[in-house]
Amino acid sequence: KGLGFDHHRLLQLADVVMYSSDVLFEKDKAIRIPGKKFVAENGVWAEDFQKIKATARYDFHQPGEVVLGYYGAVSNILDWKLIDELATLSGVRLVFIGPKADFANADTKDKFIMERVLGRENVSHIPYAKYSDLPKYSAHFDAALVPFKVNDITNPVSPLKLFEYMAAGLTIFATDTTTLKQYKDTVIVADSGELANKVRSWLGDGSKKNHDYTLVLKKSDWKNKFKRPIDTLLKTKSEHHKFVVKNVDIINVNFYDYTGKVIYKGGAERYVFDLAQMLIKMGHHPRILQNASHDFKRVYRGVEIIGVRTGVSDASGRSLRQMSKVFNEVCENADLIIASPLDLACEIANAPIVGINHGIHWDTIRKNLASNRTSEYSEIFDALAAVKVGVCVDTNFINWTRTYDYKLGEKLKYVPNYYDKNEFKPSVKDFSGRLKIMYPRRLYDARGIYLTLEAFDYLLGKYDNINLLLVGQTDDKNVKKSVSNLMKKYKNQVTLEEFDMQDMHKAYGKSNAVLIPTRYAEGTSLSCLEAMATNNAIIATNIGGLPNLVIDHYNGLLIEPDVQSLIDAVEGIASDRELAGILARNGLEVAKAFEKTNWDMRWKKILEEEL
Repeated sequence: KGLGFDHHRLLQLADVVMYSSDVLFEKDKAIRIPGKKFVAENGVWAEDFQKIKATARYDFHQPGEVVLGYYGAVSNILDWKLIDELATLSGVRLVFIGPKADFANADTKDKFIMERVLGRENVSHIPYAKYSDLPKYSAHFDAALVPFKVNDITNPVSPLKLFEYMAAGLTIFATDTTTLKQYKDTVIVADSGELANKVRSWLGDGSKKNHDYTLVLKKSDWKNKFKRPIDTLLKTKSEHHKFVVKNVDIINVNFYDYTGKVIYKGGAERYVFDLAQMLIKMGHHPRILQNASHDFKRVYRGVEIIGVRTGVSDASGRSLRQMSKVFNEVCENADLIIASPLDLACEIANAPIVGINHGIHWDTIRKNLASNRTSEYSEIFDALAAVKVGVCVDTNFINWTRTYDYKLGEKLKYVPNYYDKNEFKPSVKDFSGRLKIMYPRRLYDARGIYLTLEAFDYLLGKYDNINLLLVGQTDDKNVKKSVSNLMKKYKNQVTLEEFDMQDMHKAYGKSNAVLIPTRYAEGTSLSCLEAMATNNAIIATNIGGLPNLVIDHYNGLLIEPDVQSLIDAVEGIASDRELAGILARNGLEVAKAFEKTNWDMRWKKILEEEL
């Protein structure tokens, strides 16, 4: 869906549209395109492949063998059943030049046959070759192959290799795709069942006649092929677009875990993913970069995730400054960098920066006057100096910044967190029966998991009409053990589940009350907003940006971050179910101010200004 949208949009923006085959041209015939349209099939710099001196280094012949050569992606778009049959022909050596590749809808049978073929003694595979070496290899081919499977993917393809084989003067065997059939007068084209017989007949023909490609090569010469579209483009004064695709790098600490294997499902990860999707819809090219133990690349629902080895390991503690230095080099081609968190901007100098503050993460239970030093905020202050704009999910950070430097505070814009009303919809809740209380967050100390487990060890023992639903991830062995112990102790009252990012809306239909029992380092919680939007009574601590969302005793209960306060709040709504219902109803009204459409509008304005 996303690629189709991009395709149509680019057709409307282009001054000149060039198609590499007639088949592709015909597919777009019904679309109104304001620019000029041309079919410009692939071509060749013929001189690169002609009069090449054959040298032994590039020769794979064994005595008495005929070499059938192919170069390009060694992948599932090739007809491996046909190739397997060709490999059994007496006196034939197959030479493949190119990397193995997996395209969409790969057939496991094809993979099996491919590996079997490549492992044969009369088959040679060179995974990589420079373009300048291809003519030297092809000088040793006796014939060349274009053995595509025939399907909707290959039918429109005008293969570059076809014209290069021609320039090298090779006999060419090709399967009968829609495009390749157009060359049947000069190329041996047949369906896969017949093509092997064509090769057999050719092998038995001692003359090995050369084919005359003069007319095709003249037409396919790059110098002639693009003259008309380029002349048109140079004469065109673009009036229907001013759009330029920009590269936007979103740098953050983690999206996947440190090894790139497990995807995190927290609010910060959802935030940068939604931001990337917005940039794609705007027509730009975003990447999400993260700290990692080794370089990797993943694609999550259409968004590139790039793991960057920064030299900072989880075991040694996080150094956002070190990460920032490495990201600065990796992102040197970016038109805009979005730093999430903002601190990662502290060493960025290669591009304009928008920073995001997700909350005061240095708010911890270890803070005290004796250990407090202004120097520990150097990354934050350097980042504030570097960014053009700082987006803040709560007013807490804005006020904190002003107490140090009012001028820096003027760079900051309040864009609160959000929920998607199309996903998180209110459902009818029964507040008179069993009280089902959900904790929908990552299970770790900062988010109040130990506080929750201790409080509910008391509550579940006292009340048999209360359930605790834990929905979140953890990789902490101590947390896992504590949760497991509570589940064993109260088998029918405690559950633990995980939901993928796109499925979190399903979780909130199971509860009628939700805990946001943060102990420290909180912004404006997505979980809190999603819970309000789905008709849940809220119990939240008065930490970070949560007071921006919850008005005590109106749309939730704001409590101190301690066990007794949590027990008192749960007992309060357990004994007064009418209050629980009122808090939930009022929460529905407050949540409307935080709908994603408002977030989209604010962020889009910022991005358009900076891009």
